[in-house]
Amino acid sequence: MVKNIFTYLSIILLVSCSNQVSTTSINENDSLCVADTIVTLGDDKQDFSIEFKTYQKQTLLKADYERKNIYHENSITLQWPVKAQGFNLDSLQHALSELMSEGNIEDPQVFVDEWAKGMWAEHGWGWNYEIVDSREEEANNDENDDDDENDDDDDIVQYDTDASLELTCIDSDSINHLITFMKSYSYNNGCGLGSCIYFGFDHLVYDYVNCKKVELSDIIANEKEAINQLKKQCINSDQYSGLEGLKELTELPTNFRISDNVIFFQFEKYEISYGADGCPELGFDVSKCPNLLTDYGKQVFRIK
Repeated sequence: MVKNIFTYLSIILLVSCSNQVSTTSINENDSLCVADTIVTLGDDKQDFSIEFKTYQKQTLLKADYERKNIYHENSITLQWPVKAQGFNLDSLQHALSELMSEGNIEDPQVFVDEWAKGMWAEHGWGWNYEIVDSREEEANNDENDDDDENDDDDDIVQYDTDASLELTCIDSDSINHLITFMKSYSYNNGCGLGSCIYFGFDHLVYDYVNCKKVELSDIIANEKEAINQLKKQCINSDQYSGLEGLKELTELPTNFRISDNVIFFQFEKYEISYGADGCPELGFDVSKCPNLLTDYGKQVFRIK
């Protein structure tokens, strides 16, 4: 693992990215590259490395509702690989584009800028929004108190809305040539209840020697036994209060990540538990049940 190296390099290379931004024609309304990061993935046989640029953008929008100030805020961070040594960069970028639900992200800065301007709240009121620089104090609407036409508007229960999206490289394994990315997202529709806040986490485990996304079927040969092991070991279960739906599980989530000998599965909100539990992440130790792995899976987990 090179997690510590990754964190260190993202700090010492921050100035490099700032210099690059200042020499381009980036509009002040465009996203900014806030960090350059180089992750070294070398082994004894071949040198591998990835260079990332991280783009960030925040946009504040205001609804054209006259009786009350209603805002929507977008926030996005994209850590995007721009250069690679020892493997095919196009393949990795394509896999990440699919993770971000895009056909192909050709220009990460354009993607960030368009997302920050194009995301809207889905609350059903049909208002139009425009980009503003800052929030304003509430206007005094006392003169409208006697206006019967606006009585229904006074009863509107609607709060500010927001959306966020982030793509980050969270782990790398130079022994088995795996690198893991996480997409996290959140949408708040502003009803004032937790049920209106939807969020989740999607993972990409990428084999940069074979230039492929690692699918669950590449690792697990016996899904039925894997489900039994997940229910039996249930690593991380002490972090959640519910998990009543786990006993009814018949298929494994295809959203997973690998950490040492444990494969963790990411569930969506409400999928197996109460909303208060968020998005449960549960796992099992494959070293206790190696026979359910494929040959490739045993290689990944270093099991002979």
